[in-house]
Amino acid sequence: MSTRTDNAQTGRPFLTRAYKLTSVDEARALYNEWAATYNQDLADPSHDWVAPALTAAALLDFFSNSRQARGNGALEILDAGCGTGIVGAALASQSVAKHLPLEIDGIDLSTGMLDVAQKTGAYRRFDTADMSKSLAIDDRAYDGVICVGVLTEGHVGPDVLQEFLRVLRPGGCAAVTVREDIWETGGYKRQVEELEKESKVQVVSAKSEDSLKGASIKMKLLLLKRVLN
Repeated sequence: MSTRTDNAQTGRPFLTRAYKLTSVDEARALYNEWAATYNQDLADPSHDWVAPALTAAALLDFFSNSRQARGNGALEILDAGCGTGIVGAALASQSVAKHLPLEIDGIDLSTGMLDVAQKTGAYRRFDTADMSKSLAIDDRAYDGVICVGVLTEGHVGPDVLQEFLRVLRPGGCAAVTVREDIWETGGYKRQVEELEKESKVQVVSAKSEDSLKGASIKMKLLLLKRVLN
């Protein structure tokens, strides 16, 4: 991590602790504690978390440009690791201009975060979930999955990508961010390449983007389309 990033993190104990998590119990405790100030902290210029808006736009653009038949129903989206609902709120807001009706479900490890997310009014329903394990969700349950800020140090590993594909309907899309400095070392690049070789996924895009712009932290923004099978 650059000196600029290290300096920017001074005085930001929650973010620093988040990158040092070693267990699910630690993560649950941290995010329950952080829930009350999470939105305010990440909106601060020293953080400037732009990832939610960028990722929401990428997923909605996919559906706007897709010829996948939706009928007259709403697109069903899973916000995996929804936290306080920043991503769901971004999806709901942006979908209006694109004339894409959505039904968004949120899952998260932290009940404290889910309590805050519920107040956004952006979601259909919520559930607690440990994303380091298999998700208690039926196969082919969703048109889209969005996962922002979860695939980073001390959080969930690359195996979750297979779970995202499992719960997607054929032709559906997962919009996923991976912290760029662990894209290769954390096994995410290898996992995506293996899924491609197995003809399970089409990589629509894999771009380097700002995540925490104020802290100079970059992400890999992936659009992964489930192959028709």
